[in-house]
Amino acid sequence: MKNKLNKITLLLIASAFITNIVFAAEFLFNSETKNININDEFKVDLQVNTEGEYANAFEGKIVFPINLLEIKEIREGDSMVNFWINRPINTDSGVVFSGITPGGYTGNAGKLFSIVFTAKSAGNGSVSVENGTVLKNDGEGTGLSLKISNLDFSVNSTASSSQTKIEQIADIYPPETFAPEV
Repeated sequence: MKNKLNKITLLLIASAFITNIVFAAEFLFNSETKNININDEFKVDLQVNTEGEYANAFEGKIVFPINLLEIKEIREGDSMVNFWINRPINTDSGVVFSGITPGGYTGNAGKLFSIVFTAKSAGNGSVSVENGTVLKNDGEGTGLSLKISNLDFSVNSTASSSQTKIEQIADIYPPETFAPEV
C-alpha cells in the first residue's frame, strides 16, 4: 500500500511540473565557421526559435569582444522582420535592434539579420545578446521567457595567406513603382 502511495505522489508531482511548462523563445547564432584567422571575415546570422509560439516583436543588443572583432557590415535585407523600429545599428556598446512582424512568426530558425565580422586579433570569445525581448503575438505584448545560445569562436594568431572574404551583396534591383494615396 505504501509503495502505491509513493507512485501516486510521484505521478501528481510530475503532472504538476508538466502543466506548468513555460513557453519560451530562443535567440541563437548561426555561422558556417567558428575558427578563423586574423583578417578573415565571417558572417553570423541572428535567428529566433519561437518554440511553437507566435511572436511578433524582437529586440536586444548584440555584444562581442571589440578587441577581437570588428563589424564590417550589417545585413537585414533577408530578414523575417517586416518593420524595424530601430534598424540593427552598431553602437559603442554593441549592435542594437528592435523590430516587429505583424501577424507573428512561428518557427525554429527565423533570421533577424546578419553581421559580417573581421577578425582583428587572436583569442577566444563569444557573440551574445543582452537585454533581449521576444513578445507574443497575442495583442497584449506578453513577453516570452528567452533563452540565449551564444556563438563561441576562436581567432588563430596566424594571418592566412588567402584571407577569407564574405561576398558583397549588390542591390541591383530598383524599387517597385508605387503611387501614394490618401
